[in-house]
Amino acid sequence: MIQAVCFDLDGTLWDSAETVAASWNEVLKEQGFDRKLSVSDQHAVMGKMPADIVKKLFPELEPAAGMKLFDDCVTRENEWLERMGGRLYPKVTETLAILHGKYRLFIVSNCNDGYVEAFLTAHKLWSYFDDYEYFGRTQKPKSQNIRLILERNHIANGVYVGDTDMDEAAAYEAGVPFIHAAYGFGRPKRKVPAVKQFADLPVLLQKL
Repeated sequence: MIQAVCFDLDGTLWDSAETVAASWNEVLKEQGFDRKLSVSDQHAVMGKMPADIVKKLFPELEPAAGMKLFDDCVTRENEWLERMGGRLYPKVTETLAILHGKYRLFIVSNCNDGYVEAFLTAHKLWSYFDDYEYFGRTQKPKSQNIRLILERNHIANGVYVGDTDMDEAAAYEAGVPFIHAAYGFGRPKRKVPAVKQFADLPVLLQKL
């Protein structure tokens, strides 16, 4: 019997790319960069580790300079996200309310410090989640953070919901079943249970 559902964040619960791109562009302008990032640029790096994001978006910068810029950008993005939020996928709040009555709910993301908290604050979702973990706090890969959050909450049977093959790999490395959020940014490599919209989750979970 499933006791808990762990969620990826970007591409699964929300799409923050528009707000994030705008906040990063503000920093780039302030620091004199002749560059403007698009929503597509942000979508291309969603879920990636910080060093990979820097390499993808700012290949011309030395690693140290790139990470300094990255840190400045994510500090600004958290301020914007906490104030303005992102785009929740349809029926996320209503579906979380349904799931919260049956399962313990968690978030595990590759994000940086403050990002999950900004999400929960902006959209008033704190009450639905029992715990969360992310790379910025532990410096551990997603698979280890999934195990960490399940172990510290004494969960024997959980599932992970995410949208990319990286999420799929992390779930399998953590030893938990994977559910694909097919409306998100990526595709799994295996044939796995999937939902075409977030509101389909309660019915699928009952079948597993």
